[in-house]
Amino acid sequence: MRKLKPDKGIQGLIPAIISLLIFFLTAIVFGLFHAFNVLGGVMIFYSFAFGFWSFIKTSNYYNLISAFYLLTFGIILIILDLPDDFSGPKPIFSDEFKIGLLFFYFFMFWMMYVGYQKKLKFRGREIMELAAWDVEEGTDTYTERPRPAGVVDHSKYDIIDFGNHLKKTLVCMPFQEENRVLLVPVKMGDEFEFLYNPNYDYLSKT
Repeated sequence: MRKLKPDKGIQGLIPAIISLLIFFLTAIVFGLFHAFNVLGGVMIFYSFAFGFWSFIKTSNYYNLISAFYLLTFGIILIILDLPDDFSGPKPIFSDEFKIGLLFFYFFMFWMMYVGYQKKLKFRGREIMELAAWDVEEGTDTYTERPRPAGVVDHSKYDIIDFGNHLKKTLVCMPFQEENRVLLVPVKMGDEFEFLYNPNYDYLSKT
C-alpha cells in the first residue's frame, strides 16, 4: 500500500502558540492574576471557535467533548483565586473551583481516550492511500473527470444520508448539488480551510 507523505504542518499548533504568547505578555504587563483570566477567556473562545463550530460543520459528536473540555478549562482559569504571596500558607480553593476541576478532569481523560481512538482525525489521507492501492505509474494515464463508475440502486435521500454518515465519521465531506452529491476527502492539515473558509472551493478538491 502506498503511503502519502506525512503531514508536517503546524496549523494545529498555532492556537496553542498564540495562547502562550498572550498569557506571557499579559503576565508581564498586568500580572499573573489577569494573565490567567485572559487565558481562561481565550480557552472559552477556542471552545466555541474550534469545538462547537467544528460540531456544527461536521456533526461529529466527539467535537462536543473537545468543546466542553476547553470550556471547563477556561472557567477554572477564570475562577482560580491565586494567592498574592506564593510563599504563604496553602490556598483554600472555593467549591465552585473544585466542581469545575472535577468536570475538567472528566473531559480531559475523555479527550485522551478520543485522541487515542483517533475519533477527531480527518480521514482524507487514508482515503487517498486506499484509492492508490492498486494503481501503477505509467505514461499518458490521465483521464478527464468525472468518470462514470456505475449505477447504484439507491434513492437520492439514501445517498444524502450516506454522505452525512461519512461526514460524521470524518471520512469525507458531502456537498449536495442539484443533481449530484460530491464526497470530498479532507486531509489532516487541510481541515481548517474547510471549517473556516466561507468560500471553500470543494470542486478544486475533487
